[in-house]
Amino acid sequence: MRRLYLASSVVFGLAGCAPKPYLVLKGPPAATFAVSSVSVQKSGIVVGLSASDCSRESVEHWCPLTNPSCTDKPLRVTREHIDCPPRIPVSLKVRAPWGEVYAGSGDVAHVEVPVDWSKSGIDPLAANAAASLRDGWFAQTTEGGMDQALKPSDDDLTKMVAEIGDATDTQVETNPDARNTKLLVAFAESNAANVVGLSVTNTGDTPAYRVVATLRSSFRGAHGLQISFGRIDPQRSKVRARQIPPPTDPTELSPTIVAEVTAQNSTAISVSRRITLERAKQSAALAIACADPNDEVGPGQRTRLECEVSNPNAATAMGLSYVVTAGTAATPTSGPRELKGHDKVKLKFFVAIPSDAKSGSTLPIAVTISGTDLAPATGKAAAKIANLTGGCTQAKLSREEYLTKRKRLHTALASGALTQEEFDKYDAALVACIQ
Repeated sequence: MRRLYLASSVVFGLAGCAPKPYLVLKGPPAATFAVSSVSVQKSGIVVGLSASDCSRESVEHWCPLTNPSCTDKPLRVTREHIDCPPRIPVSLKVRAPWGEVYAGSGDVAHVEVPVDWSKSGIDPLAANAAASLRDGWFAQTTEGGMDQALKPSDDDLTKMVAEIGDATDTQVETNPDARNTKLLVAFAESNAANVVGLSVTNTGDTPAYRVVATLRSSFRGAHGLQISFGRIDPQRSKVRARQIPPPTDPTELSPTIVAEVTAQNSTAISVSRRITLERAKQSAALAIACADPNDEVGPGQRTRLECEVSNPNAATAMGLSYVVTAGTAATPTSGPRELKGHDKVKLKFFVAIPSDAKSGSTLPIAVTISGTDLAPATGKAAAKIANLTGGCTQAKLSREEYLTKRKRLHTALASGALTQEEFDKYDAALVACIQ
């Protein structure tokens, strides 16, 4: 809702008095945002933003708003630069490394974004747990003005791993003062194919911390796999299972599995068993590789993304569908519905760049292909957003280069990403750079 900042005043034709609008409506502040802090909590993350280059829209009306034509046709709309207020409401979208996009809102200095830590698919007791969370965070303000990668600190990564552990009942906590306890380990039955299940019981009177099972086998697909349990309380059991990749060699269909279970405060214990695996079926598969667009692209413009899709197996991949993601905006698109076995095809996708993409930034792009009974495949690329405000900070421009950049400005103007006033300013800066 727009707030009325200036009370209405009737315009009289008094001699010697300059005419004034009946009323002026001033909109909420807009700003360019940057991430200043990131903190982690059980419900998600809290992002602190800094605001700069603040402005707001002013709409002048020369008749009462009770007159419909006055509401629809203000005399003049301008944008004025203002001092950034201490409080600005902000809506934020954050993409996590595992591909989910989460939305939050709040004040500019404190935006809470709920995150479902249980969906990460990360083993919190794996050696690379923190490293797998370091990259892949991307934040975008719904109001525009920011597209930025988040870089969690080492402390934040430690907290994220702990939250994932709590959310998945695989606690990472330790207790150096804990007394030793005793574990009982057994294989757990499973009706699913190529699954190893383990049951671990703490028979002692103190919790067992950081309980982990490591599999060893003559079959390389199973050797070295980890099954994590976390903390197991006294007289309690946990049952966990791990999918084993199917072997392609018929001599590896009945390997022996040795499971060694360790804990911070318990003696290691091992159990062994011969299991029966099902051979891998030669079904269809998908792979996709995309190249970064060669040319810079302006906000609100479209760019062409070239990808190669392949099916390395013998069976035909059917029911294919395609989704292009630019930043946090996902858009279904078209492509071949089938791909024969051992075939590959080069495809071109036209990607719409968000009109609020930050000038001079790099925007991540992804193309995800799904199919009937197929695991999705994703190809990744990045588009360079043209620096429309660069002026002569770059090399001098030839006339052809100037015309190319001016075309991008026109596209941004047509999409609403630029006002006419901003267009004129940026165009003048580019003209000054022509050789």
